[in-house]
Amino acid sequence: MFNFDRSTDRQNSNSEKYKKRLKLFGTNDITPLWVADMDIDTPSFIVDAGR
Repeated sequence: MFNFDRSTDRQNSNSEKYKKRLKLFGTNDITPLWVADMDIDTPSFIVDAGR
C-alpha cells in the first residue's frame, strides 16, 4: 500500500508551480495548488517498472 500522507519538498526542484509563485502572486509564501503536479513520492512499483 502507498503512503499518501508523506510528501516530498519540491520547492527547489525546478517545478513551474514553485518557480512562478512570486511572479504570479507577489509572494513565495503560498501553497501553489493551481498545477496538477503531485508533491508525493512516485510509488516504487512505477519507478521499478521504468528500470
